[in-house]
Amino acid sequence: MKYVKIFLLFTSLIPYYLIAQDWIRTYTSTQGGGYGARWVIESYDKGYIILGDAYNYKYGLILKTDINGYEQWHKYFGNGSYHNVPVNIEQTLDSGYIVAGTMSKYGTNDAFLLKLNACFEKEWCKVLYTANYYPDYGRRVKPLPDGGYLLLTAYYEGITPGTRIHLHKFDPNGNLIWQQAFARSDSLIFNEEGFDLSILNSNDYLVTGTCYYPDSGQTGGRVRPFLIKSDSSGNCIWETPWTMNDTYWGKTYKSAVDNAGNSYGVGYRKGSTGQYPAMIKTGNDGQELFFSDLNDTSYFGQGQTITFMEDSNLFIALGWRGTNEIWQNGFMKTDTLGNVLDYHGVVPISHALISTARTFDNKFITVGIHKVPSGPWVIYAFKLNSDLEYDTLYTEPFDYDWLCPYGITSDTTDMDCDILVMVDEKFVPLEEVKLQLFPNPARDKVTIRYPDITRTGQREIRLVNSLGVEVKRRPIPKGEEEIQADLSGLSPGIYFAILLENGKMIASGKLMVVR
Repeated sequence: MKYVKIFLLFTSLIPYYLIAQDWIRTYTSTQGGGYGARWVIESYDKGYIILGDAYNYKYGLILKTDINGYEQWHKYFGNGSYHNVPVNIEQTLDSGYIVAGTMSKYGTNDAFLLKLNACFEKEWCKVLYTANYYPDYGRRVKPLPDGGYLLLTAYYEGITPGTRIHLHKFDPNGNLIWQQAFARSDSLIFNEEGFDLSILNSNDYLVTGTCYYPDSGQTGGRVRPFLIKSDSSGNCIWETPWTMNDTYWGKTYKSAVDNAGNSYGVGYRKGSTGQYPAMIKTGNDGQELFFSDLNDTSYFGQGQTITFMEDSNLFIALGWRGTNEIWQNGFMKTDTLGNVLDYHGVVPISHALISTARTFDNKFITVGIHKVPSGPWVIYAFKLNSDLEYDTLYTEPFDYDWLCPYGITSDTTDMDCDILVMVDEKFVPLEEVKLQLFPNPARDKVTIRYPDITRTGQREIRLVNSLGVEVKRRPIPKGEEEIQADLSGLSPGIYFAILLENGKMIASGKLMVVR
């Protein structure tokens, strides 16, 4: 009976959101495909910072609004010649910002970490370069009490090939302190992926994601929520492929954690008649406690964000469609037992409600993405109060961006980053591991001599241009100390020679080709 009531509540609210005075904001550009949203936070000045991408992933985007959601300025990061997709932004202890994402400036997409000051100017940027051909992603970054940063990556293979969930600890200046691979406690776990990261009160870390894991006595696997707890040094405490006695199949995308260390995750559960938005609760020790279907009338749906409210209830964004294929989006209030207390439907958007931030006065701003038919991508923002009503406008003045003494304006900045590569199981800056190239500058040929750090594995030299595009490749015969590369077909410019052993970069050098 519970879900019949919820369905009636959904339908009864549809006329309301079409005629009410709504706190709905949209942001886009008429050029290059528009804007996509990835994250939203409340700034120290009570405005909002929306992180996303612009012009079909050619630029990263940071868009700043006032407390009423009206744009003040925006910044693009990139130069339009490579993919740049920031995914997560957080305010730092020194009143700056830390951004995680993926970019292809230096080859195949690699995870990056970008530190900005209070004026949104780059302080440093690090790229975790790997030589594999698959994109790596910086999924979440969290500032730590010691001033450092914790980065969650997906598909990164710099430590152990085949593992796809990693945590990386950086100091305040972006130097890598340690990194750890996960999903190694049980050989039945495969196709794992981390989506969310939480810092627990105990200073332990919680990763929320998904994996494939078989039912008891079966082979292969079914899609499952997957939770990982580690200590503050990245050592695994427990890993839980969430099965609920072989009855739960689905994914969990984001989690909210209570003071006792219990986590409440939202995603979907595959049921007998469809895919239902669902919430799961996991204990501090990894125990599977319960799940709750948030709408079991949907044919296809999922919970997308989850945030604690001031009264310990939960604010959840979700989307679904019925058998009529009409997509709906909305916000739900539940208690910690998964009982639905209230619901507010909003104007449907074509893609997910992707990020929610709780404000200083217990209100909630959520951003999502909409594709206009035959038009651009548009960022949508919705702001509701704790009663799931649209927020009202603030009329008092606010002093915005006051930590930046000279103000902030819209502009575009390219991202020049330090490239970190693996050498002997350690990350070092690329410029510290040099190949010997001579002559340099070179015209038609170059001799490449490689240092003593090479071993006896399969080695090769790759030559890439300044955009990270490979232009030449040469295997290195065993026993040879140097090789020659023909440059006659290359245009003048800057190139990088990269030495790989068993698929991992271990040295590099810069080469200028002249004519």
